[in-house]
Amino acid sequence: MSHHTTPHIVVTEPLFTEAIKFTTDGTYNYTTENGNSGVAQGNLVPLSATSRRFILVRTDTYSSDISLSNDNTTFTPNETGTYLSFISAEFYDNSADKKEVTLSLYERVASNAIDVKQTARGTFVGSSTGYEFGRLENTMVINLVAGREYWYNILGNANGGVINKSSGLTNFTLIKFNKSF
Repeated sequence: MSHHTTPHIVVTEPLFTEAIKFTTDGTYNYTTENGNSGVAQGNLVPLSATSRRFILVRTDTYSSDISLSNDNTTFTPNETGTYLSFISAEFYDNSADKKEVTLSLYERVASNAIDVKQTARGTFVGSSTGYEFGRLENTMVINLVAGREYWYNILGNANGGVINKSSGLTNFTLIKFNKSF
């Protein structure tokens, strides 16, 4: 009778090292050319066909730190790396009209105001028949570059709707991989 042993996998380094996590506290209207405009919009102000940047509230303990700027709507990491990105937001449809809402993570790829790219996106398309809750979600592996500006952008249509700012319902999380891919 032979004894067979199964090799054990030993993890010597953790797969993830740091987490950047945000909740929200309203938005600012945003134009690519001019940045934030107007005054802060509360979370109950219905969405529109004008882009808005979320006001970010940090809820993490990221030791390499990040910088918040532009009325706390943009963040700049101090560390380049590969991150697992989670976008998770609750959308509330506040009227019986069809909603189309896109929540995106954007990156400024050059110092000029116009050169930006969409890095991750979650979309919700509601019915036109009534009030409803929905989720805007996206999970993907992305790269963040030290010194670049990033922000979370929400874009709706003329039919309104709101994003629930409760930290239990809306979170943006970036978890840093220990190794690059």
